[in-house]
Amino acid sequence: HRRSAGRRPTSAGAPASKVVARFGAAPRRRRRQGPRRLAAVGAPEVHHRAHREIRWYKRPSTLRRLSPAVYVVVAVVACSDEEPRPAAISVASAAEVGLVPQSSKIVGHDGGRSATLFGHSVWIYGDTFLSVSDDAGRNFHSNSFAWMDDLDPFSGSDPSHGLSDFAERLDGHGAPTTFFPFTAEEAAYNQAHAADGARWALWPLAMTFDAPRARALVFFEIIDAKPGAWNFHGTGRSLAIWSDFDGSAIRPVDKLFAENEPTYGEAAAIDGERLHTFACAGGGIDEASCTLARVPLASVEQRATWEFWDGVAWSSNIASARPVLRAGSGLCVFRREGVWIATYARPLGNEVVARTASSLTGPWSDEVLLFVADRRGHDGWTYDAYPHPELGPAGGKSLFFGYTRPTNGLFASETVLVRVDLR
Repeated sequence: HRRSAGRRPTSAGAPASKVVARFGAAPRRRRRQGPRRLAAVGAPEVHHRAHREIRWYKRPSTLRRLSPAVYVVVAVVACSDEEPRPAAISVASAAEVGLVPQSSKIVGHDGGRSATLFGHSVWIYGDTFLSVSDDAGRNFHSNSFAWMDDLDPFSGSDPSHGLSDFAERLDGHGAPTTFFPFTAEEAAYNQAHAADGARWALWPLAMTFDAPRARALVFFEIIDAKPGAWNFHGTGRSLAIWSDFDGSAIRPVDKLFAENEPTYGEAAAIDGERLHTFACAGGGIDEASCTLARVPLASVEQRATWEFWDGVAWSSNIASARPVLRAGSGLCVFRREGVWIATYARPLGNEVVARTASSLTGPWSDEVLLFVADRRGHDGWTYDAYPHPELGPAGGKSLFFGYTRPTNGLFASETVLVRVDLR
């Protein structure tokens, strides 16, 4: 399951019935010429990927086969696209400020993206392990959600009290419900395979609020999960529309993007009258290359109206999309004081970083370190460090992030809240 080594493992929810609140040797002189030449051509700071390429070419066995002229060409090629671009933000301090309240009915969950939806801070989680069984007799959901209204929790007379309790919807057995509805076919399949563990799962992705139409737009991935660890794969991505806070989200289209297409929905933002979203490919031990798509808000569910940035202009051909950004796990994009900020965790690590840009198409800045997630000695890495830009006073200099880390107990976890103060 996906929670192993940094991810926790990945049932059908039931209609809401009530709402319950709160709860070695020195190198010879010639071998040092590479960095000097780089400084001479105006690249005093080099992106970490370029550094790795240069170190490879500095291996003695390689240098013996390269003339100085070839060495310079190699170095310049490695760094030609890595001119320093300072970020538009800088960090003054960062610190844990507490834990995000979690219902006693939940053992642990991952994810935890949030946005202001219908005037509430709504948090949608991924895999959720329950301490009680739901109406279908299951104690595991592939998603869940909760909300609260304390959007400025660290101000006022008692700035240390932290986030207030969350509210959540419960089913007839008192179990938290899922956010995304299953289709009739998905629900029937899950019920038929309750004994062997095969199931359809719906994992939440980016979300945003379409204010003119008073509706939330929430991307999700459709997962075909089979019994056994790591035995799952994505079969496509789509978009849910939530128009009534007291009701359920709907799925107006089966899949917007098929299994063999870019994974749009990683991050989402509204700019003008269009919804924009990123898809990231590659990655692994290195950052992924991310492309950008957009669609008029009035026709988000109509695939024919989507466009893709080809590096110069918008195109209706999805195959023409070209990368605009490199990012790691948990990419999120939001705007603060006219600047676009992209945040994510570096691959296979615990460093949470940001890039900035004046346009979603870039160019994006170099990374700036925001904070290092503390896993308290637990193995793995941080993959779900998400910003919560709705928290804090408007125009303030603080950003809040949440990420999960394991605790004692099978599938148990807690969500840590971090405050990053900008200069």
